[in-house]
Amino acid sequence: LGLSYLDMYVVHWPWPNFHVPGASKDSVNGHAVPYIHESFMKVWDQMTELKKSGKVRNIGTSNQTRKTMELLLRDTSESNRPVYNQMELHPLFPQKELVRFLIERKIIPSGYMSLGSPRRPGRDRFPEHQADMLHPVIQRIARETGLTPPAVCLAWAHQRENGRVGYVSMAERSEWIKSNL
Repeated sequence: LGLSYLDMYVVHWPWPNFHVPGASKDSVNGHAVPYIHESFMKVWDQMTELKKSGKVRNIGTSNQTRKTMELLLRDTSESNRPVYNQMELHPLFPQKELVRFLIERKIIPSGYMSLGSPRRPGRDRFPEHQADMLHPVIQRIARETGLTPPAVCLAWAHQRENGRVGYVSMAERSEWIKSNL
């Protein structure tokens, strides 16, 4: 990368999960395995070594559940505990308990898919899945405030827990990206 260090290094997923490039949205990996804490800790130990070497300043996680985070915190010290956890967060999937759990432990929660996930692959859908920006409550708030539905979702993300939750929005078109900014 041509850098002397990284500010943050994040492990993307707490267990092995791989989909062959070009796999259909409905494909299921028959070789997927559940979370195995001992295996995850091998990865975490390597991340800790990068931090000790000075190549990485902070280490964090992504897509952790409360249970996997409790195990990680149990087996880390102040010097190698995560300072950040990125997870899916949007108005229809607020994960309130996990966000509070992280904040109480001085771990910064940060949300991806702040605008929702309307085109979530079929393998990741659940029966209650809805598109945030099409939800009647989001639509009503947008009409009442004169904002767009994406702006309503981003305002929700920005104001969460008095600004103590990070967020990332994704967009595919230049005009949407400009609007989100």
